[in-house]
Amino acid sequence: MSAERQLPDYDDKLVINCATWFEVEAAIHKVAIQNPNVEQNTLENALQFVKFATERYQVPNEICLGYWPTIRIIWLYSIPPIEIEVFDIRYEYYAFEVKWTDIQEFEIMPDTFPEALKLLLDTTVSHSNEIK
Repeated sequence: MSAERQLPDYDDKLVINCATWFEVEAAIHKVAIQNPNVEQNTLENALQFVKFATERYQVPNEICLGYWPTIRIIWLYSIPPIEIEVFDIRYEYYAFEVKWTDIQEFEIMPDTFPEALKLLLDTTVSHSNEIK
């Protein structure tokens, strides 16, 4: 089962480690249930992200609550480390380079996935980039 730990910069936020996409989906539900301020649209957007990403990308390492409150999906071991922060109306993409962080926003549209975000994820967390 998933391990849990506290993030130092979000010491009141539960962080759930994941090893499968099933655990990712369960962790997203757990974060939303434990934090009633997570909007329904945010939860639905996070689940839509999982539905899109499951067959395409590596499993993220962590799921946790973001600040607004949002849902954070984190790949700690990708190069560079990647985070998707899911809001009620957008995704934010963070690539944590050594000396800087690339931050980009993508509007969420019904029945589609942002092509520019797909291209970024294809180059960082696709199955072809997995370390064997």
